[in-house]
Amino acid sequence: MVRKVRLFCLILALLLLTGCTMAPKAKTIMLVEAEEENEPAVETSHEMKRTVQVPLDKIDPNGLHPDLKRAVKSFSDNERLFVMSVRLNSLSTDQLPEGSVEQQTERVLTQFGTLNYQYGFFDPVLALSDVSAECFDVSSDGKYVACIAGNTLYVYRLSDGALVQSQSRDLLLGRVTFGKDSAVLYFGTGGESKRLEALNVEDGSLRTVVEGKSYRELVTDNSTHLLTVVSQGTEEISLLKNGTIYEGLLSGSRSGGAELLPDGMALLQYGSDLFCISDMGAVLLMPSCSAFAVSPDGGTIAYALNNADGTVDVCIAAWQDGTVNDSVVAYKNVGLNVSTLLMPEDGSRIYVQGTDKNGAASALVIEFQ
Repeated sequence: MVRKVRLFCLILALLLLTGCTMAPKAKTIMLVEAEEENEPAVETSHEMKRTVQVPLDKIDPNGLHPDLKRAVKSFSDNERLFVMSVRLNSLSTDQLPEGSVEQQTERVLTQFGTLNYQYGFFDPVLALSDVSAECFDVSSDGKYVACIAGNTLYVYRLSDGALVQSQSRDLLLGRVTFGKDSAVLYFGTGGESKRLEALNVEDGSLRTVVEGKSYRELVTDNSTHLLTVVSQGTEEISLLKNGTIYEGLLSGSRSGGAELLPDGMALLQYGSDLFCISDMGAVLLMPSCSAFAVSPDGGTIAYALNNADGTVDVCIAAWQDGTVNDSVVAYKNVGLNVSTLLMPEDGSRIYVQGTDKNGAASALVIEFQ
């Protein structure tokens, strides 16, 4: 025992002589700061890298979709599209109500969710049984989806699937449109009470925007409204701006895509042409255009150009002050009668939908370098 004590004292003395202590010393860590690299922003060249066929059968497997032309609403991100799917859902015997016939039965299932266009994965966010939605819209902030089924309008919150608003009318028209701020939803009514109504999504309050005709909202920022009235298979286009309505700006054909411009004007595909709409009237911007899309930053426009030989080219150009500049052909002879074009936030690709030579719905995504 005495030897162990002496050994411990000897070790302690040696440690003190060499400047070491039993307590840990503070460590100084030299951090080498990385040099900042000012990498240039990556710009899309609009040179086609590849095309990807979009599996539309994933959102309409049974051929029940009421309007496949408008089944794809927007890009959720660069890889996914926000869609409405309609399919038959088979119920096994243990899912049937008590006392029902013990056999499989099928119900219509309407689902809202995202479709990975490359791999075909459909990810439903909201599923509604026995609801045959005729039309829908999703708010620009991605929080709500609205649809019309029969004579009832439904608004659901996508985060939890909660029904936040519903409205019933004797006759609801087949279009529902969110305002740009996502706070107000617009819908038209027919029958004896023809008008356009605005529904506050948060508190459920209602107001009449304009009445007297069966107006349908094409696009709005809550102060400027591009409206259409369907009559005998054609549409009459009107503009409501700051409380004043300008009617009969276009008539005799059908409308396609629509976008509002920052200056209160609107772009509208109508018939086979692209028009600029304002309170001064309708001005032909581009003939033989069957669809268009403006990038979210407003700097790029994509459009489908119908050629004299019957082919269709998908083109892309710079968009500035209401003019098309530096147009290039992104895909020559796309092989479809194009009806829909969509672009994501960065403009790196174009969703193209239409019908093939046999009249079947078909879609693809053009990706750029």
